[in-house]
Amino acid sequence: MPTANANTGNGFSKAISYALQEAKKYSKEERAKVLELNQVYGSSKEMGKQMREVSDDRKTVQKPVLHVQINFHPDEKLNNAQARQAIDSILKDIGIEKDNHQYVIVQHKDKEHDHYHIVANRVGMDGELLNDHRIKERLQVACDKAEQEQRLRRTQGRTVLYDPTQEKGFRYVTNEEKEDYKASKPRSQKKRIADKNPAIYNEKFAIQLEINIILRDRSVTSPEHFKERLKAENVDVKFTTQASGISGVSFRRNEISIKGSAIDAKWGRIDQGLTTNAILSKETELMAYVREKSVKNANSVHVVDQAIRGKMLEIKPNQNPWATWHTNPDHDQLYNKLHEYSEKLLEANKDRGTTLNSANEEPEQEEERRPRRKR
Repeated sequence: MPTANANTGNGFSKAISYALQEAKKYSKEERAKVLELNQVYGSSKEMGKQMREVSDDRKTVQKPVLHVQINFHPDEKLNNAQARQAIDSILKDIGIEKDNHQYVIVQHKDKEHDHYHIVANRVGMDGELLNDHRIKERLQVACDKAEQEQRLRRTQGRTVLYDPTQEKGFRYVTNEEKEDYKASKPRSQKKRIADKNPAIYNEKFAIQLEINIILRDRSVTSPEHFKERLKAENVDVKFTTQASGISGVSFRRNEISIKGSAIDAKWGRIDQGLTTNAILSKETELMAYVREKSVKNANSVHVVDQAIRGKMLEIKPNQNPWATWHTNPDHDQLYNKLHEYSEKLLEANKDRGTTLNSANEEPEQEEERRPRRKR
């Protein structure tokens, strides 16, 4: 359960001295422990001077110091290898590279929970400046990624999450998820104690990790296949259905029942992942289908669009993806590929005297409803 914060400043030596707790008197057991000095050495003043010499290559930078704090939950005791794996992953994801940045990693032992301080030079050895734009949001994504990949205890209440199914690798939580989180906050001491049960937490988020791994597999394209894959991991899946189809999902393993909304696995998100897999796994088939239809119909853009719409209806696990295409970057990406492909066909066949009559084939209102092709 890593969480992280960061701030920037101008005093290297002062930040390093703070990380080393030089102004405080602690027992040997409580004293700060240096885990790594990367491309620096000596005392805090000497290390600060070395970092300053590099940062002076970018004299216009007012705040070259990056101070990152990484915390783990008191109930989650990691060994040194696990902690370093998480820290290294987080630093790499925000742009700190071992072969290009000077930094100091220090472990503090003065509190109940494990926490680490990293003081880094934003100016790299190559003279480039580390971008600190939205650094706190990027740290949330980096921490969430470490939790998922290392199967660590998950952190509740994040505003942005690591999501490899998205084109950018992350997504912001929805208003509905925020409301679910607020509603799930404990209202009594009894509830708080139950929520801190490590066994329940570990089970809940182990299931969430399995779900994420399965949804990354492009061959998983239907609710039935999704259910089978989780059953192989000893997770029972129960779908809630209505007249319109599946509306909800819950999971059960080791006598622990979990709602999908409790682990960021609502049916809407799972359905979106299955749809993306279905579309991308059918890409070659779709390309051939569009080519066939466009050639047979004098390369009419309107007919090509209708071909895509019809084919999407066939492979959609639950609903018509055309109606919500613009909400999913992967869908939009495929839409662009299909249209780029059809346009190449149009261009290639111009010399054969083919004409486009799509302007008269489709009302203006329909034109507005179609997702706009990115340029």
